[in-house]
Amino acid sequence: MTRTHGRTLLKAHASGPARAFLMAGLAVASGLRCARAQTATQPLTLTISVSQSVIPEPFSATVSLHFHNAGSRAVWLYKPVHDAASMFMGIVSPRTGGASLATYLQLIRADEGAVAGTSPGVGTVLRPPDFPHPTAVKLSAGGDATESAVIHLTPATVRTAGGTRPIFGTYRLSVVYSASYANMSALKGTDVNVWQGSISSNPVTLKIEPAPDSAGGVIAGTVLDRRASPLGGMLVSISDWTEHVITQQVTAADGGFYVDGLPLGRYWVDVRPLGSDRDTGLFEHAVLTNSQPEARLRLIMLHGRVYEGRKMLHKPVFFRITDNAGNPLGGAELSILWDNGTVLSNVKVKNNEDGLAEADVIPGTNYVTVKRHGCRKKNTVANVSHRSGIDAFIIALTCKEK
Repeated sequence: MTRTHGRTLLKAHASGPARAFLMAGLAVASGLRCARAQTATQPLTLTISVSQSVIPEPFSATVSLHFHNAGSRAVWLYKPVHDAASMFMGIVSPRTGGASLATYLQLIRADEGAVAGTSPGVGTVLRPPDFPHPTAVKLSAGGDATESAVIHLTPATVRTAGGTRPIFGTYRLSVVYSASYANMSALKGTDVNVWQGSISSNPVTLKIEPAPDSAGGVIAGTVLDRRASPLGGMLVSISDWTEHVITQQVTAADGGFYVDGLPLGRYWVDVRPLGSDRDTGLFEHAVLTNSQPEARLRLIMLHGRVYEGRKMLHKPVFFRITDNAGNPLGGAELSILWDNGTVLSNVKVKNNEDGLAEADVIPGTNYVTVKRHGCRKKNTVANVSHRSGIDAFIIALTCKEK
């Protein structure tokens, strides 16, 4: 069966993730103020829309990010977008560059009337359930691009005598899109305009509702390695039968996960390691019925060797081809070879009239061969950083004088 990228939904079940969501939400407000001040001077603008205006728990909002390049130069955007917080459901994720999204969720009107002493609502951008494929997207001057993000919405809460309870009602949702890279010096001299900065979106209104009484299904289980030892820190994504993800969790130290509040039906359960550079995930199915509303799964991760280059983590890399005087040369063909003895990847690209080529390659030592009519073939090495973000290389050819 062909697996495709799905839309992700989440329901956190541990107090650690809930605290992480809250901390992220508190940090968003100041970021929004800064971003709004910068928007007027940014050539990039952002408009958002949501696929549905009513979100029942535990479902999330699928948000479309509509980018417009109002500048006079083409810009490059990095995808996919990740959550702006450095902690994802209790897992710390150090990063050195990329695009992020921070969410601001403001309660407008509660279904049960006015409430006081509430904590803020929080939005968290979820990770793709499948193996990630970072890439750079060119946005021409005056051009538009759209990217989807799935955001879990945690409603505001109010403290009561019995603890805290969520506040369902009408909310205003907006986001701050940011991009930054620790290795921008690598792009010097390439004339690549990779966009950096922060911009805020328009607000949209939506309603968060409690789960219906009929949503009493449970999918739970344990993720183990081949020796039957528990695996914590594994990303578990649960999708409906059409492969739209409806909930996501990270396994606890004992390898366990537990998702409730699901409508009866058939589901896919995907599991993959967080932060892995190899596609070693698995998927299983679960069926929830009136007679068996709970599914208990025992998922064993058999981490075999990867033999295909497409199952290794790639990153976007720019190559600028010039003559010995530094003038751009178009019409060049590049062959980029990566080989670790088990996996072989050979990427072939052509550059444009500005001498620029973009390729998604495996980090590490890449052997590059450049051919162009009228120039001497060039063999060189591109040591692509294992850090996230974008790398760039300038390759000069020796060509015949006209």
